[in-house]
Amino acid sequence: MPSVVYIDPQSYNNLSLYDHGMLTMMRPGEIVLFGSSQWDCNMPNAELKRWFTYNGKKNYLCKGLSYLSTILRIALYISRHPEVKVVHIQWLRLWRVDIMFVRWLRSRGIKVVFTAHNLLPHDSGDTQRDKYSVYYKAVDCICVHTVATKSELITQFEVEPDKIEIIPHGIISTDIPEDVIRSRAGELRKLYGINPGDLVISSLGIQSFYKGIDNLIKVWSQDEKFNSDSRIKLMIVGKNSGVDYSPLKGLGNVIVVDERVSNEDFHAYLEISDVVLLPYRRISQSGVLFSAIARNKPVVVSNVGGLPDPLKVGCVGWNMGSPDEDNLRGVMSDIVANREDVKGLQCNNNEFQKVRDYYSWSSISKMLLNLYDRLME
Repeated sequence: MPSVVYIDPQSYNNLSLYDHGMLTMMRPGEIVLFGSSQWDCNMPNAELKRWFTYNGKKNYLCKGLSYLSTILRIALYISRHPEVKVVHIQWLRLWRVDIMFVRWLRSRGIKVVFTAHNLLPHDSGDTQRDKYSVYYKAVDCICVHTVATKSELITQFEVEPDKIEIIPHGIISTDIPEDVIRSRAGELRKLYGINPGDLVISSLGIQSFYKGIDNLIKVWSQDEKFNSDSRIKLMIVGKNSGVDYSPLKGLGNVIVVDERVSNEDFHAYLEISDVVLLPYRRISQSGVLFSAIARNKPVVVSNVGGLPDPLKVGCVGWNMGSPDEDNLRGVMSDIVANREDVKGLQCNNNEFQKVRDYYSWSSISKMLLNLYDRLME
């Protein structure tokens, strides 16, 4: 019977791959995973229950009621399984529901683990700070991906250091067959007129202010060495979340796909890319970063959170420094002026493999298993 309950209401696309990696080394029969109905990969080492359906609802009220009903179902499941000793929660969706759920778990003597993928929700400013501060104090253990995030959690939220566990993010690969990805990538190249030898610079995922996409748009739209060269393509793929794309209008070497793309298409766009940009203003760690490294795609990262950490392990890209317009323009200018170096970096499998080995899921999953065992003692 399961002694650990693992809850991820957002477990689809890259997040289901993350959960799969985190639970790679779990002992069979010991853990049950409550995930999304949109879960899209296998899960051999945990009992999988696709109970969360709120993401498919059309309005906030229906989403909220759906989420609440799922949490109540999970609470009923736990009440019927007294062998459950640890509950690990990945994301918060409705704070009042989530804090009441944690307090109920604690009242039953169950240890609660929360993974702080980001200390506050993206683009929330400080509006959620008080709520998250209460939540961080309510749980028994907080997992973070980097040393930098642990330091921020201590200084900004006054969390005791012993309560924080550093468990890195792992490499995000996919079980989609390689020939399927390459075939789709070929279709997309033809669709968008991407020719052999073109340099494709991409920004992938939800496009938001916190990711510095506005700086990217300024740099590209204002500098002719980027926007007037037909041998360079800027590819922005993912749902737009409040970013003004109008300065890019009319530029012939810009490809914008303003929609949430399928997992297959995400990896196909990644395959097309020569350089993946992550000029984020704020982040703890990024699944897109580790997806790019999985496919030998050089990255540009800002010196924020844990983004530069993989570059300390292997030469897989460039650290632009602070996330401002001038630094982004400088590193992109170097890349455009030295395109051969980009191709050479892509082919340097030894450097990428060093990073993949360092961030392997087997070692990361063992860290999580050891944490569960310590909490159950």
